[in-house]
Amino acid sequence: MLRASCLWLLGIACTPPEDVVDDLSKPTPTLPTETTLSPLPKADPDPDPKPNAPTATGDCEATDHPLVFRCRFEMSEKAPLRLTVTSPTATERTFERPAAVTHELLAWGLEADTTYTWTVSNATGSLTTGLLPTELNPLTVDVQGTLFGTDAVLVYVGCGYFLMIESDGDVVWFGETDVYDFLADGMMWSQETRTVLALRDSTMSFNEPSKYEEIDLLGQTLLELNEGVDFDARLTHDIGRWQGYTYLLAEDQSRGGGFLVYDGPTFLGQWSLLDDFVTGNSHVNGLTVSTTGEVVISDLTSDTIVAVDGDPASPTFLKRLWHASGGTGSNLPDPDYEPVSGILFDGQHNASRHGDELWVFDNRSQGDSRALRMAMDHVNGKLTEIDSWSMNRRCNNQGGAMPLPGGVLATCANTGRVLAFADGSNEAEWAMLAECQGAGMTRAFPVTIN
Repeated sequence: MLRASCLWLLGIACTPPEDVVDDLSKPTPTLPTETTLSPLPKADPDPDPKPNAPTATGDCEATDHPLVFRCRFEMSEKAPLRLTVTSPTATERTFERPAAVTHELLAWGLEADTTYTWTVSNATGSLTTGLLPTELNPLTVDVQGTLFGTDAVLVYVGCGYFLMIESDGDVVWFGETDVYDFLADGMMWSQETRTVLALRDSTMSFNEPSKYEEIDLLGQTLLELNEGVDFDARLTHDIGRWQGYTYLLAEDQSRGGGFLVYDGPTFLGQWSLLDDFVTGNSHVNGLTVSTTGEVVISDLTSDTIVAVDGDPASPTFLKRLWHASGGTGSNLPDPDYEPVSGILFDGQHNASRHGDELWVFDNRSQGDSRALRMAMDHVNGKLTEIDSWSMNRRCNNQGGAMPLPGGVLATCANTGRVLAFADGSNEAEWAMLAECQGAGMTRAFPVTIN
């Protein structure tokens, strides 16, 4: 793949102070020829010279995952670690750890069949990645432009794998799954734990019971929960992660939608729309958790976003905090937030709260679906559009509006196409479509490789 780079040139101009200019305008005094100048005294040595940098010994060894290496280094003294992994043909990766004598970490986010050089302090060595699985031989990745604001994106492809794909279309991680295989299922990248979370839907696909699974970068299963054993609800569409807790979107047998909360395998509680609203048929279709532990639920039937306290340590744990209307007229009663005028979102998915902003993937309020960013006016209870990015087509199911620094990562779930837009622009900076025996997924997730 061709890689693009930019070179910025900075010009600096300096003007001497006025007193210096005045001095320069005066004639230079002439020393008598018999005068002998004494040499300048030598500067005192640094009273606090910097100690020698700590040295390192160690290596990076192959694991059962061909794109992930386990590294272990011993420092000559307690010191932070900076591991760089470079190749002339691949993106450089940097991994940092706080001060310690012994450092153990994974080097990941690497391209297949590539030799890299690793460096830690004075130590250096090499590693060579393996091949992608043969099941991925039919994979095609089409990219245009340059991805920004993140290192890679996590997607799902139809031959049964989660993939991390970087800007130029190279696969830098893969994980096989037998839990996720349809856009009604749920998937998520947890940057907090560097794990992939997946659930099998049983509200819209009745062939198999619901199941939740979490896998690490080595492809090892860390946690598994099963319908009929660990829970009785039917899981659907989405997963959340916050401070180690897991939030599973679910419906009961009467289609009462809500979510379950787990600490590892331990069930902590659940919330349902029926706890707060008298409603008939509902369909919850999205769940995210804010940085403050606020669980944000999207209800398709009522075009409403509902926020619930998801912090198990809070006195208001599993209590509704607010709900917002899209303005369609079919919303849950007495919303805390509603559009200033008209309809802002309809048939929405992937609602998320970021400070005083509410983001959704707006599937149906316009002719074409769009990622939508709104301001929340807490005083007047109003929602105002800040920015939106059109997908230039209708995406009826799922979809993604994931904030990026300076823009958004938007996904049309029906086609599997992923677009990165900058703030204020409706022209995508980056577009990607990965296909392997078909396309279609819940949404792409931004991945920081560290």
